[in-house]
Amino acid sequence: MRRLALALVIAVSACAQPAQVAVDSSLTVETFADTGNEHFPDTEVQAILAGTSDFSYSTFPATSGPHAATWAPCGIYRETVPEIFDVHTMEHGGVVVHYDPSLPTDQRDSIENLARELGSHILVTPRPGLPAEVVLTAWTVMAAGSTANCPASSAKSCTVTVPAVMDRSAEASAYP
Repeated sequence: MRRLALALVIAVSACAQPAQVAVDSSLTVETFADTGNEHFPDTEVQAILAGTSDFSYSTFPATSGPHAATWAPCGIYRETVPEIFDVHTMEHGGVVVHYDPSLPTDQRDSIENLARELGSHILVTPRPGLPAEVVLTAWTVMAAGSTANCPASSAKSCTVTVPAVMDRSAEASAYP
């Protein structure tokens, strides 16, 4: 059975601590400029959701920038979370795990099961058009990778350890 080779080990502290993530050499990791943390007015949020706004983020998936005043609660979603909500989640220390919606069910399930084990500060969402099968984003950081066969029976034994480049602990106090 195909298993998720890009399962993530994310050291998540309880409650108010942002997720601490590190990435090994099998992932492509990029850091981007902080493009702000302003809240869109409600009229712009509605226009973006309706597809009538020409706004777009400077990265795909987004890694920072203006966003809705409401964040997406961390957890597992089977429908795509609009970026204007998950950017707000990242602003507050969340890590978003985006996956290609065409992944086989067992690989999607592996991502979801691992996220359940890790607990808070993880948001999992399908996202069409990704540059890789699985993409992690945290404030100003993106790590992209792919899935592959894994002989082990546990997703945890197929993990890619995700280093402190995505650790937002030091930055978390800069945001409300």
